[in-house]
Amino acid sequence: MDDKKCTVYSSEKGKSGHTIYKYLRDITSETDYDVNILGIDENALLKKFPKEAFDKNFFFYTESVVNYNPNHLDIIEHDNFRGFITHLSKTCSILWEMYKKPVFKLDLGIFHRTKDEIDFIKKHIKKQCFSSDIKFLSTTTYNDTLDSNFLNRGGAISDILMQRLLDNEYNVRLTHKGQNRFSFSSYYPEKLTLIQNYISDSEMHDLFLKNSFYLLPSVQVHAASLTMAMSYGLIPVISEGYGFEEYCSDFNSIRCFSYPDNIVVNEGINQDNVSFIAYAEIDASFFVKFDELYYDREKLYLFRMNSLGQYISNYSPYMSKIGIENIFKQAIT
Repeated sequence: MDDKKCTVYSSEKGKSGHTIYKYLRDITSETDYDVNILGIDENALLKKFPKEAFDKNFFFYTESVVNYNPNHLDIIEHDNFRGFITHLSKTCSILWEMYKKPVFKLDLGIFHRTKDEIDFIKKHIKKQCFSSDIKFLSTTTYNDTLDSNFLNRGGAISDILMQRLLDNEYNVRLTHKGQNRFSFSSYYPEKLTLIQNYISDSEMHDLFLKNSFYLLPSVQVHAASLTMAMSYGLIPVISEGYGFEEYCSDFNSIRCFSYPDNIVVNEGINQDNVSFIAYAEIDASFFVKFDELYYDREKLYLFRMNSLGQYISNYSPYMSKIGIENIFKQAIT
């Protein structure tokens, strides 16, 4: 192999260590294509990248929609621009309508699981499903020590949900990696465990193993967090926010609230969505489904196996490496 390589840039300083960027570096580490991938974060100006980022064939990578900005046009008309890459079909469609430039969907496969790891997780799931209490987990965005993304990740609705479950005498508890912004803990302090400091990858591994449900009723899908939870067989508790339908369905997740008709969910994050999510009412259907799983632990076990199976069969770094190579081949050669 020669000296050609792919360089991955982030539009936000401090985010280069985010799971998504580690993933992009990993799946392109052995490519022969001499390209750059420029990761776009929320409302980023495309001109924020260093000049050398545009010196060879480059792609923009984004999860949510890049807000239209006339200043972007000269960048995407650059001779070296080869298109947008995203892991959401909906984002592909919207970017195409905005810019009429090539768009490529790359399925997200971040966390490799060996056969031995999968067997271990399966055994752990079975043992855990038949324990007396049910454990929920929620986490902050990468490196968000102040929990500033609390509302966007559904923290307020998670708070209401835990309060309702505990008021109805379900034996449940929540572990939250972040700050305490939960009011239910005032009434049930023993039911909340906080992890406020940095934890290692092995500690994070143990944390996911200890829980059965992953709370992410957010404004839009956070695919890295979601697929990590699914790779441990956790059941995602979600909203009908932007992008969730591409990962979750009735057999591997539980939706806990829906948006009213006046909220447009296909535009990703906006202030109306974040404001609404803080005061949303939990769907009654959530409690019906949770009740079934709570009292029928065999069904809970099968449901968790559905979540793990969905991850194993659809998302893996191996498949992502094939996908990114095919994108480069189509766009460049």
